[in-house]
Amino acid sequence: MKKLLYLVLAMLSVFTAEAQITTGSIAGVLLQDGKAYENARVTATHLPSGTVYQAKSAKNGTFQMGEVRVGGPYNVTISGVGLKEMVYNN
Repeated sequence: MKKLLYLVLAMLSVFTAEAQITTGSIAGVLLQDGKAYENARVTATHLPSGTVYQAKSAKNGTFQMGEVRVGGPYNVTISGVGLKEMVYNN
């Protein structure tokens, strides 16, 4: 019984530590000539850490990257077939 109690307390401390991590999200809609752009690759690079996040746009042009680092700056690149690559800084 005592070992089980220690195990439960250890598990609770792990979950508590994870709950304190703060993350954000990057989301948007890609339109070309007023129409949704599907299957574009969106790459966001967190410049201070070099962490790279990627997403593809859905049929309605929306994309979302969850659990990204809070703050920035970010470099965001959008590319796809028939689409001129676009780069957004900061």
